[in-house]
Parts: sequence; C-alpha cells; structure tokens
Amino acid sequence: MNWIIVAPATVRSVWVCHDLETFQKRLKVLEAFMAQRDSPVLTESQVQALEKRKLEKQVEGEIETEHPGYLDVKTRITWAQSKA
Repeated sequence: MNWIIVAPATVRSVWVCHDLETFQKRLKVLEAFMAQRDSPVLTESQVQALEKRKLEKQVEGEIETEHPGYLDVKTRITWAQSKA
C-alpha cells in the first residue's frame, strides 16, 4: 500500500469545494451514501459517527418517516382543526 501525505489545509479545501466543510454536512452525505448502497463498507469511526448522529436526532425529536414532510402536513391539519 502506498501512503500519500496530504496537508490538512488541502483536505479542508477539498471539503469546501464539495460543500462538506462541516461535520454535519459530511454526515448527511454519508447517510445518503448509506441509503443508496446495499452493503457499503464503513470504517469503525464512520459507524460510530452515524450512531451518534442517530441518537442526536432522537434527542432533538427528529423522526424519519416514509415520505418527507409527512408529519408536517399532519401537524398542520391537526393545528387547523384545533383552531376551528
């Protein structure tokens, strides 16, 4: 295996070019990558980061649904009915 030494500034500039400058943006891309592939091979640190993100989502009250916006529509309908 050949190793390539890369400066941290180089890595950061690549991240900026691909709109991945924050950890949250990189996690979002990793989650999308996981959804597209059947069985991707992840490093232990990637698995830990995804698990941590999943726990943070649960604490923040984010819920994954089958369709985007499903809960938002349901909440608006319920709110509108309560105002009537």
